[in-house]
Amino acid sequence: MLEAVKLLQPYYTDIQLAIAGGISRRSGYGRYVRGRIAELGNAAIELGPLTAEEIVKELVNSHVFVSPSYIDNSPNAVCEAQLLGMPVVSTYTGGVPSLIDDGRTGLFVPTGDAPMLAARLQEVFEDDSLAVRLGMQAHEVALRRHDPDAIVQEILAAYEDVLGRPI
Repeated sequence: MLEAVKLLQPYYTDIQLAIAGGISRRSGYGRYVRGRIAELGNAAIELGPLTAEEIVKELVNSHVFVSPSYIDNSPNAVCEAQLLGMPVVSTYTGGVPSLIDDGRTGLFVPTGDAPMLAARLQEVFEDDSLAVRLGMQAHEVALRRHDPDAIVQEILAAYEDVLGRPI
């Protein structure tokens, strides 16, 4: 993600990467990441730990949500961004393909491919109708996927199937 922002900086002088969560000040990796962030100057800011309300505020004030994970199962952050109607760009890893339909409810990039990530972000930046369409379609799918009543019915049906009788 940091490399993708670096690639985009010459084209989008106002680009800003907001990084939520904590980055270790003691680990070697944390120091490495902080050094990479510093290279981006004002184009990257560390938000630190955020409350749910603060996360929502940051997301709705953003142009796109990016999940650049190398390993992930079914990231809540992707689901939360979709529920808010955010266009999502994510790596094709773990369970994420079950959450995103490439080109319809989000965009995929190969894991670790900073130039492709930059290109996909540029697509979203340059095409507002694409950004809106991805966000709206993701929102519709996420509402169905996370509908509490439907989830309860699915769980009850699974128990009934296992028990061989209605509950």
